[in-house]
Amino acid sequence: MNGSSSAEGRVEVYFQGEWGTVCDDLFDIQDATVICHQLGFPSALRAVSAATEFSMGSGAILLDDLECSGDESTLADCSHARWSNCEHSEDVGVVCSTSATAAPEVSGIPDGRVRLVDGSSSSEGRVEVFYQGNWGTVCDDAFDIQDATVICHQLGFPSAVGVVSAFSEFAIGSGPILLDNLGCYGDESTLADCSHTGWTAHDCSHLEDVGVICSTSATVTEGSEMPDGSVRLVDGNSPSEGRVEVYYRGQWGTVCDDLWDIQDATVVCRQLGFPSALRAVSAEDEFTIGDGPIFFDDVECVGDEATLADCRHLDWDNCAHSEDAGVFCVPLVMATEGPDVFEDGSVRLVGGDSSHEGRVEVYYRGQWGTVCDDLWDIDDATVVCRQLGFPSAIRALSAADEFPVGEGPIFLDDVECSGDESTLADCSHRGWNDNNCGHSEDAGVICSTTTADPEIAGIPDGSVRLVDGSSSSEGRVEVFYQGNWGTVCDDAFDIQDATVICHQLGFPSAVGVVSAVTKFAMGSGPILLDNLGCYGEESTLADCSHAGWTVHNCEHSEDVGVICSSSASAAPEVSGVPDGSVRLEGGSSAHEGRVEVYYRGSWGTVCDDSWDINAASVVCRQLGFTSAEAALNSQEAGFGMGERRILLDEVECSGEESNLYECRYKEDHNCNHSEDAGVVCIVPTSTQGSIVSDNLPAEYGALRLAGGTAPSNGRLEVHYRGQWGTVCNDQWDLQNAQVVCRQLGFGSADPVLYQSKYAGGQGPILMNEVSCTGTETSLISCPRRHWKQHNCTHDDDVGVVCQRPGSVRLVSLGNSPDSEGRLEMFVDGEWLPVCNPGWDMTGANMVCRQLGFSSAINTNIAGVNSNGQGSSIINRVSCTGSEVQLKDCKVEVVQGSSCHDASAGSDVIVQCLKHRSDGDVKLAGSEPLFKGEVQILLEGVWGAVCDTDWQLSDGEVVCRQLGYSGAKSVYQSQNPRDFGNEDSAFPTLRQPMCSGMESKIMSCKNSGWSQDDKCEKGRSGVECNQQKGLLISTKQGQGLANGLMITVIAIPAASVLFIIVIIILIIKVRGQRTRTQSHQMTISPSQPPCQCSKDRPDNASDDNCYAAVGGPMGGPMAESTIDMFNPVYETSLNWPRL
Repeated sequence: MNGSSSAEGRVEVYFQGEWGTVCDDLFDIQDATVICHQLGFPSALRAVSAATEFSMGSGAILLDDLECSGDESTLADCSHARWSNCEHSEDVGVVCSTSATAAPEVSGIPDGRVRLVDGSSSSEGRVEVFYQGNWGTVCDDAFDIQDATVICHQLGFPSAVGVVSAFSEFAIGSGPILLDNLGCYGDESTLADCSHTGWTAHDCSHLEDVGVICSTSATVTEGSEMPDGSVRLVDGNSPSEGRVEVYYRGQWGTVCDDLWDIQDATVVCRQLGFPSALRAVSAEDEFTIGDGPIFFDDVECVGDEATLADCRHLDWDNCAHSEDAGVFCVPLVMATEGPDVFEDGSVRLVGGDSSHEGRVEVYYRGQWGTVCDDLWDIDDATVVCRQLGFPSAIRALSAADEFPVGEGPIFLDDVECSGDESTLADCSHRGWNDNNCGHSEDAGVICSTTTADPEIAGIPDGSVRLVDGSSSSEGRVEVFYQGNWGTVCDDAFDIQDATVICHQLGFPSAVGVVSAVTKFAMGSGPILLDNLGCYGEESTLADCSHAGWTVHNCEHSEDVGVICSSSASAAPEVSGVPDGSVRLEGGSSAHEGRVEVYYRGSWGTVCDDSWDINAASVVCRQLGFTSAEAALNSQEAGFGMGERRILLDEVECSGEESNLYECRYKEDHNCNHSEDAGVVCIVPTSTQGSIVSDNLPAEYGALRLAGGTAPSNGRLEVHYRGQWGTVCNDQWDLQNAQVVCRQLGFGSADPVLYQSKYAGGQGPILMNEVSCTGTETSLISCPRRHWKQHNCTHDDDVGVVCQRPGSVRLVSLGNSPDSEGRLEMFVDGEWLPVCNPGWDMTGANMVCRQLGFSSAINTNIAGVNSNGQGSSIINRVSCTGSEVQLKDCKVEVVQGSSCHDASAGSDVIVQCLKHRSDGDVKLAGSEPLFKGEVQILLEGVWGAVCDTDWQLSDGEVVCRQLGYSGAKSVYQSQNPRDFGNEDSAFPTLRQPMCSGMESKIMSCKNSGWSQDDKCEKGRSGVECNQQKGLLISTKQGQGLANGLMITVIAIPAASVLFIIVIIILIIKVRGQRTRTQSHQMTISPSQPPCQCSKDRPDNASDDNCYAAVGGPMGGPMAESTIDMFNPVYETSLNWPRL
């Protein structure tokens, strides 16, 4: 529309009876190509702004965020957003090519060829470049002498003399503008080899066409004894400071301070013979302004160039002398006098665009070093700014975000100032040179250069106002902080945030949240708040969670505006529900129903065309469920038909999306409400299969423990705005864990394992730097950083272990590893020591397996005494060997503060196997492979089996562990393997007693391991059956077959007899236990804990256990899922590889 021919104009698309425009967001030459092909043209020449080239449209804006590959048949086939956030000033236009072949005069010219046009000679002119059959111009944005050098070299000239405006020196061009924002280094072969925005991508007019003047000889003779590119400092108080001037073609000129920084200043100072630069400044602020020409603009040095002329720069400028650049160099006397020139603790700002901002550096013992940004905040920045003479600080930030990172030492870390200190060195910190940082964490500041005006004196921090609206109830949001009014960024800003502002200003409610730039006007000055997270009940905006004062990643184009209601009732169509939210309607429970999605003030349905389990799973996860059980037609499933709009059709999800609107879909549809889509979501269950909660989706702030071995332990996850996310372990402590465990319905957190590690965290990291007092009723009530504000990875996800009856733990003795310690058991809310009467390796093996290890190495039953938490101890634990966990055994609790005081011997010490390969066996010696001395592996060292009563049943277990069908004979090794120096220690397994049914020798009852027993009476050996497994060779004849038949018949009979004997023994033992009068724990038996770690034992479940779910205020829901498991933590599961 509105083009000068049928091949160009504003793009409009037809939809549901009306024509509408297309927004230019993401619009590029591929999108334009699809349009031109659809209209019958061979290709597209340009993608342009309709407002600039043609005219703005009216009516609907139908498409936004188009992303075509260029091969689509129609524009509707391209990916696009489901609704637009554009104005008609962003309408897009295209210019199509009207012929499939280039004109004869340009045929054969390669893309990227350059020429100079309208100059007085062949060595100068407007730059034009050839692309896809057309000559076009080059925009002067960022164009500099390096770009010109490439063009001149490409045309055969030795060098470039100058860069000029084609409009001023030659003539403006016509046709397409083909290149913009060129970034050549000067050594490229062609202009097309340089970086640029993209062919035909630009924001220029022909008034910005660039021209070049090339040199026609290898050397250029200048009529001056001063070489071009020389620099000097003018009007300073000493030779080491002043306004920067550069010499060129017989005269001195100034340098514009656009992009001027410490690297540029350093090059100037070194060129003049000074060691380095102290500051890069504006000459107007520190010296005087110059006159005459301004030679350089947009200087960008890396800092190691020999001269300023070697840096990237523009050879013309858009500056006035009020922008002349200046520098302060390190004086030569300062460089030679040593460390006494500056006092230790002096500070400076480096790398900023002005003297009041930059990376913070502090002087100490003769050199400058940086400050780490750990705990860095506005109070610390205020001290730095006041130390430098500025009235206050505007922002405390990471230098890497705004300025260059430093080098050399990092002198200070964990700085904590109150804001009243005289110098930074007076603040609390870790100590000089004590840090755990890299230079990517260097701290920076931006200081205020003015004091507060009298008219704003007395305004309290956190005050708000609405600016540039048509009435007092609407406008751009501004907040007051430390003497300045500043704006609020619209990131995460919603109706709850607006409600707090309106209430603070005295209005009854909020009507809407808008973009300030669209509805009102952009602000200026600081952006003071970002990522606000109000609940709507706060008294002031400052009470809401946020990223921190002055902490943001926004521009003023993202300033937020608010419309408040001036009456007690807000407009009924206004809702706090964000677009794209989903809900389930018409189902019999919260986890099933007709899918409805919210958009622009109302709910609508989804058509079931292409509806599948992947799309259903996205909906369910968005609502807080784990996945979908079924994707259904709503009417057929009994959920009923919707009545409002049908918003989405042909939804196609991969299943990995976090929200339904991230899937592919169409907004136009051919459906009726009989085709509404429905879902049935999977309700999370505990590891025992019982339903955790029938009241899902989860509430805001609900918690769960995932990936653990029981409901009481796992990776901590919190529910926020329809999704589950993890919690970072920064500043995590026991008080935080206590709040978590109470909220989940458990008694308290384990005082040893309150910060554990569980692998497998996914999705967003929602909370960081949580700081509970321990008395809160929910985790979201604790002080913390704003939602999703963190510098963590999923390696930092925190896990929690809550205390539960029947849990066991090993309390470390000194520097002992996590797999060894004094045994304690959790009974009646207390950890009680276990005493040694009746204790043996059977109990030790059970404890180690309960903790996630394969078995025990040893158990020391004497010599250690300690006091428990309370007035009781576990006097005796009696196990039959058939129990799964220690709590299933007979547990006798008696009064006493320690085992010694209760005359119950000493504490039990247990040492568990740490490695997955521990307990592996092999046969050694010169005999055949199936015969030899039995050797067993412990912590990477092969040891022996010492047994004075070595039986065939013991050998059976070894042979089956090695893959043989059984043992032929056992013996004492006559020529024991030499384990090296007989004085050196090696591991030995003592007196294994196997029934013959165990799968591994380590599973047999034994007397533990020793490092001192040399097996002086001989080491155990075995000869295994030669056959592997249960394979029987047919060459053994008919007699073997008959024997095998008898064996096959005898084995079931023997098995039945064996089972009967076991049953009788169990009944007898249970009868005896029932009659026992001593205290015995009434804890129901449970299944072995599943392992939910990437390095779990081989027989563990692969399921991700969502162990417990608790509402934001806690409650009894978790109690129904409690079974008696023991915590397993990362050190138990990350098996070292041998």
